Amino acid sequence: MLEYIIQIDFVNCPGLGYEIFRITEKNNVDKIAMEVIPKHGMIIQFQCAAEEQAQRLVAELTELKNITAVTFRTQMPYQEKEIELRTILNSVSEGVLAIDKNGIISHINEVACKILDCKLEETIGLKVEKLVGEDPPILETLCLGHVYRLKERTIKRKGKTLQFLASNIPIRNDQGQIIGAVSTIQDFQQVEKVILQAGKSCKK
Repeated sequence: MLEYIIQIDFVNCPGLGYEIFRITEKNNVDKIAMEVIPKHGMIIQFQCAAEEQAQRLVAELTELKNITAVTFRTQMPYQEKEIELRTILNSVSEGVLAIDKNGIISHINEVACKILDCKLEETIGLKVEKLVGEDPPILETLCLGHVYRLKERTIKRKGKTLQFLASNIPIRNDQGQIIGAVSTIQDFQQVEKVILQAGKSCKK
């Protein structure tokens, strides 16, 4: 099966959504995902058996009244946002780890993976205590909203003792409800080196 993503731009009018889905059913495409662009259009990810099916679908959609353009895309908007977020996270010098409302790791950057001696692909979707040990402060932040600054933590992973400093803050939605938590992580030994170097500089 071949996979495609198309963006459908239109001037909204009653019944247009029904017509779009009628044409997708007529062309026997298997819809995987859809995102709506408010007041502008929609993006559909689908599978089909042949390229001709996808081209025919685009041609028939283009003929619909009030549709202004139908174009192929390489990614869904949520995938583009995920790549953008990952790029931002990996550009910072501190480790960053985020969990959702269930305490599941949703994001982690390369620096945090290095400090915690883990691989990104093995970490996403993991319960946070599986990575940073039992009763981590980030879960208290998630449950109670407590903010922690540079809290020292020592854990054992893969036979190694890991020391790091973590600062935790809750993630809240527009209603003020806690929907997750984020932790910035610093390697304890690196922080010690910086402090010692700063102390030597002050003595000169």
